Amino acid sequence: MKASLLAFCLYLAAAGFARADKLVPVPVPNGDCADESLAGFRFRYDVEPVKQDQYVENHKWIKSGVVGGKKCVMIQAPASVLGGQTAKVETAFLPVQPGATYKFLVDYYLDGTGTKMWAETCVVDPRPDSVREDEESKGKRATIFRFKPFKGLPALLMVHRAAAPELGKDEPQNWYTAEREFTIPAEWPVTLPFTIRGDGVGTTFPVKAERKDDDATFEVVEVRLRIADQKLPYRQNKGQDYTVAGGSIAFIKPPPVGSEATVNVKWKLKPRYMSLKTIALGGGDDSTAAFTNYRLFKTKEPGEATAPVDGVVR
Repeated sequence: MKASLLAFCLYLAAAGFARADKLVPVPVPNGDCADESLAGFRFRYDVEPVKQDQYVENHKWIKSGVVGGKKCVMIQAPASVLGGQTAKVETAFLPVQPGATYKFLVDYYLDGTGTKMWAETCVVDPRPDSVREDEESKGKRATIFRFKPFKGLPALLMVHRAAAPELGKDEPQNWYTAEREFTIPAEWPVTLPFTIRGDGVGTTFPVKAERKDDDATFEVVEVRLRIADQKLPYRQNKGQDYTVAGGSIAFIKPPPVGSEATVNVKWKLKPRYMSLKTIALGGGDDSTAAFTNYRLFKTKEPGEATAPVDGVVR
């Protein structure tokens, strides 16, 4: 009996070690907040290229500190901020593998406020800057969750979000650990527009959104042509009004001078980066939210768990 029990215990221990061996760490720069300058974290959004109009004062509420013997990043914001747009701290963008399963953990301490935490997964924006700038100059933003090129990284689009269980402000004041395990998409559909301006002569136009430095794929899903005196564009019919071949759109007849064709291109893009976001929300002027020990692990290889294939940011 004792031998059987010992064997069973050894089996459980071995299983535990096997599971632990699958925790592949993804380094989080300054995840332990040891650098009091908070290098590695993103929380300043008042300057280009990371400017976010809603968070131009965010950096005023962020500082390093020590709570309960732990070095941490602290959020101390006025009640008007905590009850409105909130205040946030984000890690650096971390490289990830499409279709893999990850687990994040963050230690947190709350004094009079609440918090939410997310892992946000991004793909690379496939559009050349000239195309993106042209569309955004006309007010056509693909998503508010777009990050301009920053510190050697390309422009990114956030496509998937995984949240830790919501954490309340009524817990006894102590350090706790939030965690969430989730599988990221192996690829994700993203529809992005670009514009063709008719000159009355040309019929073939390159699909300028195409990116060749990646294994991403795309298809043209819609072309809408608007003539100068038209109030609304009308949809072109593939095969009847235009064809797509070799990365170019060929119109059956030239778009009239002064017309604009909006081309919607559906991409299938592979996630490349992830960041961890922690925010403080609710509470009074003396509230504090503190965070430290940001960790990210890969727990399963691609294919070992079902990956999301479509949907919305969640």
